[in-house]
Amino acid sequence: FFDSIFFKTTFKFRPLLRAEEQITDGKIDLELSLFGVKVFTVKDDVCKEATCPVAIGDFNLKTSQPLPSLGVSATIGVKAVITDQNSKEVGCFQLELKVEKAQTMFEKTKNALGFGRKGLFGR
Repeated sequence: FFDSIFFKTTFKFRPLLRAEEQITDGKIDLELSLFGVKVFTVKDDVCKEATCPVAIGDFNLKTSQPLPSLGVSATIGVKAVITDQNSKEVGCFQLELKVEKAQTMFEKTKNALGFGRKGLFGR
């Protein structure tokens, strides 16, 4: 229930990474920031998002993470660091996501019925 209220959007990413050695374990550290302030962190298992062991060479990491609902439109900074079983960095990236304010059920219903529009229910 908690997740359905606060986590309404999912951020999906598939970075192309290169394994210099076989990966049997590892972690994904994902950090979200708003106005430069860290607001949310996620730690995930590489082998949950890729088939381990990962052979030497290029591979795609397929993962998705829920984003918190902010109640406002904003740009969220995303920073991810992927490491292997020896804590050696396999890849990293940094980007910005523009998140639009989610409408509440009341706002959706009000807009669908036309409340507040001139000529229908408005004056």
